[in-house]
Amino acid sequence: GGLRLEAHNTIPHGKGLGSSASAIVAGLALAWGIARPGRDLDLDWLVQISSELEGHPDNSSAAVLGGFTLAWDQTRVPGARAVSLPVVAPVGALALVPDAILPTHAARGMLPAEVPHADAARTAGRAALLCLALTQRADLLWDATEEWLHQRQRASRMPESYDLLTALRADGHAAVIAGAGPTVLVLGPRSELETLADDQHPGFRPVLLEIGEGVTLRDRSTD
Repeated sequence: GGLRLEAHNTIPHGKGLGSSASAIVAGLALAWGIARPGRDLDLDWLVQISSELEGHPDNSSAAVLGGFTLAWDQTRVPGARAVSLPVVAPVGALALVPDAILPTHAARGMLPAEVPHADAARTAGRAALLCLALTQRADLLWDATEEWLHQRQRASRMPESYDLLTALRADGHAAVIAGAGPTVLVLGPRSELETLADDQHPGFRPVLLEIGEGVTLRDRSTD
C-alpha cells in the first residue's frame, strides 16, 4: 500500500495571488476524498477548516467557492462563513506578475496597528461599492477600487509595482495590488484587458485570468 501524491502548482508563490490558501484548500479537499470516498465535498466544512488553518477567511474561502467571494467571521456563533456571487459577464482580470517576491508575513508587518477613522470609513464605502461594480455595474470599477489602507503603506517594499499601479490608474484602469503584493491586478472588460496585456510592462509578465469556480474533487482512478 501507500500513497502517491502529484501536485501541479499553477499559482506563483509570494506574489499575492493566494498560493498558500489554495494549497491548504487543495490539501483539505484531498483529505476529504481519501477519508470519505464517494461523498460530496462539504463546502461549509471546507470554508471553516481552511479559514482556521490559513487565518483569513477572505483568502481561503475564495479558493473554496470561486467567483466573487464575501467572507466574514461570525460573532454570535463563532466560525467563518462565506458566500460566492456571480461576476457580471464582461468583467475579467489581468495579473501583471513581477519577478520580485514579497513574503506575505513581511508585507503584513508593514501595516500600522491603527488607521485614521476617515480612511476606514471611506474604505467601507468602497467595499460596498465594489459588490455592485463586480456583480452589476462594471463601469464603477475604478471608483470601487480606490484604496487607502494597504497599498501606499507597502510601496517602499515594491516600488516598481506601486509605480505601475499608479500609472495604470492614471490611465483609467481599475488596478490594485493583488493581496499583499507585489502582483498588480487589473479588473475590467476582457477586450480592454487583452489589449493591455499586449502592451509592454518591463519587469512584469501579463497573465489573463479566468474567474474561478472554486474547488472540485474528482476521482481520476477510472480515467
